[in-house]
Amino acid sequence: MNALFPFNGLMHLADDQLLPAMNCCPLCRGQKRRLAAWVQRNPEVSLLQCAHCRAASVSRMPSQDALAALYRDFYDGEAHSDTASHITFGDVNRFGNHLIRHFAPLANRETLRILDFGGGDGTVALNVAEKFSGLGVENIAVCIVDYHEEPAKSSDSRIEVTRADTLNEVEAFFFDIVIASGVIEHVPNPLETLSALLARLKKSGYFYARTPHVLPYMRLSGKNAVPWFFPFPAHLHDLGQYFWEYCFAHLLPESGCHIVRSRPAIVQSSFGENWKVALASHLAKAPWHVLGKYYPYVGGWEVLARKGEGLCVPNEKTRKSSGGEG
Repeated sequence: MNALFPFNGLMHLADDQLLPAMNCCPLCRGQKRRLAAWVQRNPEVSLLQCAHCRAASVSRMPSQDALAALYRDFYDGEAHSDTASHITFGDVNRFGNHLIRHFAPLANRETLRILDFGGGDGTVALNVAEKFSGLGVENIAVCIVDYHEEPAKSSDSRIEVTRADTLNEVEAFFFDIVIASGVIEHVPNPLETLSALLARLKKSGYFYARTPHVLPYMRLSGKNAVPWFFPFPAHLHDLGQYFWEYCFAHLLPESGCHIVRSRPAIVQSSFGENWKVALASHLAKAPWHVLGKYYPYVGGWEVLARKGEGLCVPNEKTRKSSGGEG
Protein backbone atom coordinates (compact mmCIF):
# COMPACT_ATOMS: atom_id res chain seq x y z
CA MET A 1 0.00 0.00 0.00
CA ASN A 2 1.28 3.45 -0.90
CA ALA A 3 1.89 5.48 2.28
CA LEU A 4 0.83 8.68 0.56
CA PHE A 5 -2.34 7.13 -0.87
CA PRO A 6 -3.85 4.62 1.61
CA PHE A 7 -6.72 4.00 -0.81
CA ASN A 8 -5.30 4.17 -4.33
CA GLY A 9 -8.63 3.53 -6.00
CA LEU A 10 -6.85 2.97 -9.32
CA MET A 11 -8.56 1.04 -12.13
CA HIS A 12 -8.32 1.11 -15.91
CA LEU A 13 -11.92 1.41 -17.05
CA ALA A 14 -13.28 -0.03 -20.28
CA ASP A 15 -15.53 1.98 -22.56
CA ASP A 16 -18.71 0.35 -21.21
CA GLN A 17 -17.68 1.40 -17.68
CA LEU A 18 -17.58 5.08 -18.64
CA LEU A 19 -20.35 7.59 -19.22
CA PRO A 20 -20.34 9.74 -22.38
CA ALA A 21 -17.97 12.70 -22.36
CA MET A 22 -19.34 15.81 -20.67
CA ASN A 23 -19.52 19.02 -22.71
CA CYS A 24 -19.31 21.32 -19.71
CA CYS A 25 -17.70 21.67 -16.29
CA PRO A 26 -19.59 19.47 -13.77
CA LEU A 27 -19.23 22.19 -11.13
CA CYS A 28 -20.00 25.54 -12.73
CA ARG A 29 -21.35 24.29 -16.11
CA GLY A 30 -18.78 26.41 -17.90
CA GLN A 31 -18.30 25.51 -21.56
CA LYS A 32 -14.66 26.53 -21.86
CA ARG A 33 -12.23 23.86 -20.66
CA ARG A 34 -8.69 22.96 -21.63
CA LEU A 35 -6.72 19.75 -21.53
CA ALA A 36 -4.69 19.62 -18.33
CA ALA A 37 -3.41 16.02 -18.26
CA TRP A 38 -4.15 12.50 -19.44
CA VAL A 39 -5.65 10.10 -16.92
CA GLN A 40 -5.84 6.94 -19.04
CA ARG A 41 -5.60 5.89 -22.71
CA ASN A 42 -7.70 3.46 -24.74
CA PRO A 43 -10.34 4.55 -24.00
CA GLU A 44 -9.14 8.07 -23.46
CA VAL A 45 -9.96 9.91 -20.24
CA SER A 46 -8.38 13.30 -19.66
CA LEU A 47 -8.34 15.86 -16.88
CA LEU A 48 -9.93 19.10 -18.11
CA GLN A 49 -9.61 22.42 -16.28
CA CYS A 50 -12.46 24.91 -16.41
CA ALA A 51 -11.55 28.46 -17.44
CA HIS A 52 -14.26 29.88 -15.15
CA CYS A 53 -14.02 28.12 -11.77
CA ARG A 54 -10.55 26.52 -12.30
CA ALA A 55 -11.85 23.13 -11.17
CA ALA A 56 -10.25 20.20 -12.99
CA SER A 57 -12.48 17.19 -13.65
CA VAL A 58 -12.19 14.00 -15.66
CA SER A 59 -13.65 14.19 -19.17
CA ARG A 60 -15.68 10.99 -18.70
CA MET A 61 -17.23 9.96 -15.41
CA PRO A 62 -17.30 6.29 -14.37
CA SER A 63 -20.66 4.55 -14.45
CA GLN A 64 -22.48 3.83 -11.22
CA ASP A 65 -21.73 0.13 -11.68
CA ALA A 66 -18.00 0.85 -12.06
CA LEU A 67 -17.97 2.99 -8.90
CA ALA A 68 -19.95 0.38 -7.00
CA ALA A 69 -17.41 -2.27 -8.00
CA LEU A 70 -14.51 -0.04 -6.99
CA TYR A 71 -15.83 0.71 -3.52
CA ARG A 72 -17.18 -2.79 -2.97
CA ASP A 73 -13.66 -4.10 -3.53
CA PHE A 74 -12.31 -1.43 -1.17
CA TYR A 75 -14.69 -2.21 1.68
CA ASP A 76 -14.58 -5.97 1.29
CA GLY A 77 -10.96 -6.39 0.29
CA GLU A 78 -7.57 -6.39 1.96
CA ALA A 79 -7.32 -2.58 1.81
CA HIS A 80 -10.13 -2.38 4.32
CA SER A 81 -9.15 -5.08 6.78
CA ASP A 82 -9.75 -4.65 10.50
CA THR A 83 -6.15 -3.60 11.00
CA ALA A 84 -6.11 -1.05 8.16
CA SER A 85 -6.74 2.65 8.65
CA HIS A 86 -10.30 3.62 7.72
CA ILE A 87 -9.41 7.24 6.94
CA THR A 88 -6.88 8.95 4.70
CA PHE A 89 -5.01 10.74 7.47
CA GLY A 90 -2.08 9.53 9.51
CA ASP A 91 -2.54 10.91 13.04
CA VAL A 92 -6.25 11.25 13.83
CA ASN A 93 -5.67 13.09 17.11
CA ARG A 94 -3.49 15.68 15.37
CA PHE A 95 -6.20 16.21 12.77
CA GLY A 96 -8.81 16.47 15.54
CA ASN A 97 -6.74 19.16 17.27
CA HIS A 98 -6.49 21.01 13.95
CA LEU A 99 -10.26 20.96 13.49
CA ILE A 100 -11.24 21.80 17.06
CA ARG A 101 -9.28 25.05 16.82
CA HIS A 102 -11.48 26.06 13.89
CA PHE A 103 -14.69 25.02 15.65
CA ALA A 104 -13.77 26.54 19.03
CA PRO A 105 -16.59 29.17 19.09
CA LEU A 106 -19.09 26.29 19.44
CA ALA A 107 -17.58 25.03 22.71
CA ASN A 108 -19.99 27.07 24.86
CA ARG A 109 -23.07 25.21 23.58
CA GLU A 110 -24.87 22.59 25.62
CA THR A 111 -25.63 20.40 22.61
CA LEU A 112 -23.87 19.86 19.29
CA ARG A 113 -24.71 17.96 16.13
CA ILE A 114 -21.86 16.87 13.83
CA LEU A 115 -22.27 15.46 10.32
CA ASP A 116 -19.31 13.52 8.91
CA PHE A 117 -19.85 13.00 5.20
CA GLY A 118 -17.71 10.30 3.60
CA GLY A 119 -15.50 10.01 6.67
CA GLY A 120 -15.23 6.22 6.73
CA ASP A 121 -16.16 4.96 10.17
CA GLY A 122 -16.33 8.51 11.58
CA THR A 123 -13.07 8.33 13.51
CA VAL A 124 -12.25 11.99 12.84
CA ALA A 125 -15.70 13.31 13.80
CA LEU A 126 -15.68 11.15 16.92
CA ASN A 127 -12.29 12.53 17.93
CA VAL A 128 -13.65 16.07 17.53
CA ALA A 129 -16.74 15.14 19.55
CA GLU A 130 -14.64 13.75 22.39
CA LYS A 131 -12.64 16.97 22.48
CA PHE A 132 -15.86 18.99 22.71
CA SER A 133 -17.02 16.71 25.50
CA GLY A 134 -13.78 17.43 27.35
CA LEU A 135 -14.58 21.15 27.00
CA GLY A 136 -17.92 20.66 28.74
CA VAL A 137 -20.47 20.15 25.96
CA GLU A 138 -23.12 17.91 27.51
CA ASN A 139 -24.81 16.26 24.51
CA ILE A 140 -23.15 15.55 21.17
CA ALA A 141 -24.78 13.72 18.27
CA VAL A 142 -22.49 12.45 15.51
CA CYS A 143 -24.04 11.29 12.24
CA ILE A 144 -21.80 9.46 9.77
CA VAL A 145 -22.77 9.16 6.11
CA ASP A 146 -20.73 6.58 4.25
CA TYR A 147 -20.99 3.44 2.15
CA HIS A 148 -20.92 0.05 3.89
CA GLU A 149 -19.14 1.25 7.01
CA GLU A 150 -19.73 0.37 10.63
CA PRO A 151 -19.38 3.49 12.79
CA ALA A 152 -16.64 3.83 15.35
CA LYS A 153 -17.78 3.69 18.95
CA SER A 154 -17.14 5.99 21.89
CA SER A 155 -17.09 5.15 25.58
CA ASP A 156 -18.21 8.73 26.34
CA SER A 157 -21.87 8.67 27.40
CA ARG A 158 -22.31 12.24 26.18
CA ILE A 159 -21.76 11.17 22.57
CA GLU A 160 -24.39 9.44 20.43
CA VAL A 161 -23.24 7.97 17.10
CA THR A 162 -25.53 7.07 14.20
CA ARG A 163 -24.89 6.32 10.54
CA ALA A 164 -26.70 6.56 7.21
CA ASP A 165 -25.99 5.42 3.68
CA THR A 166 -27.10 8.67 2.03
CA LEU A 167 -27.73 12.31 2.86
CA ASN A 168 -31.41 11.84 2.09
CA GLU A 169 -31.73 9.80 5.27
CA VAL A 170 -30.66 12.75 7.42
CA GLU A 171 -32.32 15.63 5.58
CA ALA A 172 -34.65 16.41 8.51
CA PHE A 173 -31.71 17.27 10.77
CA PHE A 174 -29.55 20.38 10.93
CA PHE A 175 -25.98 20.38 12.15
CA ASP A 176 -23.56 22.68 13.92
CA ILE A 177 -20.60 21.15 12.06
CA VAL A 178 -20.38 19.48 8.66
CA ILE A 179 -17.10 17.74 7.82
CA ALA A 180 -16.30 16.67 4.24
CA SER A 181 -12.62 15.76 4.48
CA GLY A 182 -11.08 14.07 1.45
CA VAL A 183 -14.42 13.22 -0.14
CA ILE A 184 -15.66 15.88 -2.59
CA GLU A 185 -13.06 14.78 -5.13
CA HIS A 186 -14.74 11.35 -5.22
CA VAL A 187 -18.32 12.30 -6.09
CA PRO A 188 -19.54 12.65 -9.70
CA ASN A 189 -21.94 15.48 -8.77
CA PRO A 190 -19.84 17.70 -6.47
CA LEU A 191 -21.86 20.92 -6.69
CA GLU A 192 -25.13 19.17 -5.85
CA THR A 193 -23.40 17.39 -2.98
CA LEU A 194 -21.93 20.64 -1.61
CA SER A 195 -25.30 22.36 -1.87
CA ALA A 196 -26.97 19.51 0.02
CA LEU A 197 -24.32 19.55 2.75
CA LEU A 198 -24.54 23.31 3.28
CA ALA A 199 -28.34 23.13 3.37
CA ARG A 200 -28.03 20.90 6.45
CA LEU A 201 -25.94 23.45 8.34
CA LYS A 202 -27.44 25.51 11.17
CA LYS A 203 -27.01 29.26 11.27
CA SER A 204 -23.55 30.03 12.69
CA GLY A 205 -22.54 26.45 11.92
CA TYR A 206 -19.20 25.49 10.35
CA PHE A 207 -18.42 23.59 7.16
CA TYR A 208 -14.96 22.07 6.62
CA ALA A 209 -13.65 20.49 3.42
CA ARG A 210 -10.26 19.19 2.35
CA THR A 211 -9.44 18.25 -1.25
CA PRO A 212 -6.34 17.32 -3.26
CA HIS A 213 -4.83 19.90 -5.60
CA VAL A 214 -2.16 18.07 -7.57
CA LEU A 215 -2.73 19.47 -11.07
CA PRO A 216 0.27 21.84 -10.82
CA TYR A 217 2.46 18.83 -10.00
CA MET A 218 0.95 16.85 -12.88
CA ARG A 219 1.86 19.65 -15.27
CA LEU A 220 5.35 19.99 -13.83
CA SER A 221 6.04 16.26 -13.99
CA GLY A 222 4.57 16.08 -17.51
CA LYS A 223 7.14 18.58 -18.72
CA ASN A 224 9.80 16.21 -17.43
CA ALA A 225 8.14 13.09 -18.87
CA VAL A 226 7.45 11.70 -15.39
CA PRO A 227 3.74 10.87 -14.88
CA TRP A 228 2.17 12.06 -11.63
CA PHE A 229 -0.10 9.63 -9.84
CA PHE A 230 -3.83 10.39 -10.21
CA PRO A 231 -6.04 7.67 -8.68
CA PHE A 232 -8.84 7.49 -11.25
CA PRO A 233 -11.68 6.50 -10.90
CA ALA A 234 -11.57 7.12 -7.15
CA HIS A 235 -10.59 10.76 -7.78
CA LEU A 236 -12.74 12.60 -10.30
CA HIS A 237 -11.84 16.21 -9.50
CA ASP A 238 -8.86 18.31 -8.46
CA LEU A 239 -9.87 21.40 -6.48
CA GLY A 240 -7.60 24.19 -5.26
CA GLN A 241 -7.72 27.70 -3.84
CA TYR A 242 -9.27 29.49 -6.79
CA PHE A 243 -12.09 26.95 -7.10
CA TRP A 244 -13.12 27.03 -3.45
CA GLU A 245 -13.19 30.81 -3.23
CA TYR A 246 -15.01 31.07 -6.58
CA CYS A 247 -17.47 28.40 -5.42
CA PHE A 248 -18.64 30.20 -2.29
CA ALA A 249 -18.70 33.59 -3.99
CA HIS A 250 -20.43 32.62 -7.25
CA LEU A 251 -21.81 29.06 -7.25
CA LEU A 252 -23.36 28.70 -3.79
CA PRO A 253 -24.38 32.21 -2.67
CA GLU A 254 -27.83 30.95 -1.71
CA SER A 255 -26.25 28.74 0.96
CA GLY A 256 -25.66 31.80 3.18
CA CYS A 257 -22.15 30.51 3.92
CA HIS A 258 -18.99 32.59 3.78
CA ILE A 259 -15.36 31.59 3.90
CA VAL A 260 -13.64 32.04 7.23
CA ARG A 261 -10.37 30.32 6.34
CA SER A 262 -8.89 29.17 3.03
CA ARG A 263 -5.36 27.80 2.92
CA PRO A 264 -3.14 24.82 2.00
CA ALA A 265 -4.43 21.66 3.63
CA ILE A 266 -2.89 20.31 6.79
CA VAL A 267 -0.03 17.90 6.10
CA GLN A 268 -1.34 14.33 6.32
CA SER A 269 1.80 12.60 7.58
CA SER A 270 3.20 13.43 11.01
CA PHE A 271 6.93 13.55 11.72
CA GLY A 272 6.52 10.57 14.03
CA GLU A 273 4.81 8.52 11.36
CA ASN A 274 7.06 9.37 8.40
CA TRP A 275 9.42 12.27 8.99
CA LYS A 276 10.73 12.36 5.42
CA VAL A 277 7.26 12.70 3.88
CA ALA A 278 6.18 15.17 6.57
CA LEU A 279 9.26 17.36 6.05
CA ALA A 280 8.90 17.32 2.26
CA SER A 281 5.21 18.24 2.55
CA HIS A 282 5.85 21.13 4.93
CA LEU A 283 8.64 22.48 2.75
CA ALA A 284 6.47 22.21 -0.37
CA LYS A 285 3.63 24.19 1.21
CA ALA A 286 5.78 26.83 2.93
CA PRO A 287 6.27 29.24 -0.03
CA TRP A 288 2.50 29.82 -0.25
CA HIS A 289 2.62 31.72 3.05
CA VAL A 290 4.79 34.30 1.31
CA LEU A 291 3.61 34.13 -2.29
CA GLY A 292 -0.08 33.27 -1.83
CA LYS A 293 -1.96 32.39 -5.03
CA TYR A 294 1.18 32.85 -7.12
CA TYR A 295 2.52 29.60 -5.66
CA PRO A 296 0.35 26.60 -6.66
CA TYR A 297 2.43 23.61 -5.46
CA VAL A 298 0.56 22.98 -2.22
CA GLY A 299 -0.72 19.46 -2.92
CA GLY A 300 -4.08 19.98 -1.24
CA TRP A 301 -6.47 22.67 -0.06
CA GLU A 302 -8.78 23.14 2.90
CA VAL A 303 -11.61 25.58 3.39
CA LEU A 304 -13.63 26.55 6.46
CA ALA A 305 -16.94 28.32 5.94
CA ARG A 306 -19.61 29.55 8.32
CA LYS A 307 -23.31 30.13 7.79
CA GLY A 308 -24.70 33.53 8.71
CA GLU A 309 -23.78 37.20 8.85
CA GLY A 310 -20.92 39.07 10.48
CA LEU A 311 -18.28 36.52 9.59
CA CYS A 312 -14.53 36.78 9.30
CA VAL A 313 -13.03 37.33 5.87
CA PRO A 314 -10.15 35.34 4.36
CA ASN A 315 -6.65 36.59 4.95
CA GLU A 316 -4.83 38.82 2.49
CA LYS A 317 -3.30 35.92 0.55
CA THR A 318 -6.77 34.46 0.08
CA ARG A 319 -8.40 37.72 -1.01
CA LYS A 320 -5.83 38.10 -3.77
CA SER A 321 -7.06 34.95 -5.54
CA SER A 322 -8.67 36.65 -8.52
CA GLY A 323 -5.73 35.83 -10.77
CA GLY A 324 -5.07 32.60 -12.62
CA GLU A 325 -4.14 29.41 -10.83
CA GLY A 326 -2.32 26.41 -12.17
